[in-house]
Amino acid sequence: MKVNPIFTLGAARNGTTFLANRLINLAEVFGAHHVLHHGSYEQKLLANFKYWGDLSEPNDYLRFLHQFQIDDGFILSGLDISEFYGLRVKDFFEFYFELSDRAAQKTGKPYWTTKLDTLLYTDLKATSYFLELVLDRYDNPKFIGVKRDLEACILSYLNMEGRRFAARQSWYLKDPAIVIGVARYFAQYVWIERILKDQEGILLRFEELVAEGNPCDKVIDAYLETGVGNEATQKNIYQRNTSFLRDPSNKKGISRWSYRMARFGFSTFPFLGRWFCWVYERLKSSSYPVNTRLFKYKYYPDLLKAELKKRNAVALIKLLDIEESQLKNDQ
Repeated sequence: MKVNPIFTLGAARNGTTFLANRLINLAEVFGAHHVLHHGSYEQKLLANFKYWGDLSEPNDYLRFLHQFQIDDGFILSGLDISEFYGLRVKDFFEFYFELSDRAAQKTGKPYWTTKLDTLLYTDLKATSYFLELVLDRYDNPKFIGVKRDLEACILSYLNMEGRRFAARQSWYLKDPAIVIGVARYFAQYVWIERILKDQEGILLRFEELVAEGNPCDKVIDAYLETGVGNEATQKNIYQRNTSFLRDPSNKKGISRWSYRMARFGFSTFPFLGRWFCWVYERLKSSSYPVNTRLFKYKYYPDLLKAELKKRNAVALIKLLDIEESQLKNDQ
């Protein structure tokens, strides 16, 4: 059975999780998802690709499998690690395609979906290589983008939960946070929109995607040729606005000099935003890309809760409390 991917594209805080959750509700689409990720699981494609490097040597590949088998994305695939021992791949991209293909085939679905790592939009060499692999492997890959109003996007970023929430709200770091958010928005959408144009994808407006009556249904339905309008696909088990509890639509507009100047500068000269993002990402320390929330939730729940509290993951903690309360009631 041949399968094809559906890639969700969008800059951070633009509704990619909402769109991805929308897609995994379709009967024809496989997507790794869990409440611990607010729904659709976002595999760190570029981070994994760079961290694991060349996997063509059997010993390197076996070491990779040994560690990656506890990654949330692998656990949610529903596959067994032994299925991959005889596989030969060059790198993580090729492994991920094989993993996703097999997961979709196992569930009898013609599509699988994932969000594209936003870091791919600032590494054009890796992005080009990734797209080459996709177009060589698949007959009919799909690309769906989502774009939000800039001001709403920045407000969402400022109010996003996490350990840096307080810093983003502080008087001395709020302006740099705004500049970073605006730079990402313009730099990434230059390449997102180019990819969508080249691959004949579609770009949805976030405001229409979440509007009452689901006005984007017919657009997605026509593009994917699926029964997206079917009543059975409308149920979304995950909360809207994903990873933060505050609704930015209730906030006043951003009347700060940093927002006005960054909007003018990066919209006029998008290459400056790309350079800014390139420098910013390289100043950040690289980390081990394997995500083990599900593994810890099963075997070390107290450790996971402590880690979530440390990073101020307010919404996730609340969702876990609700789920645990429901389990106790069922028992």
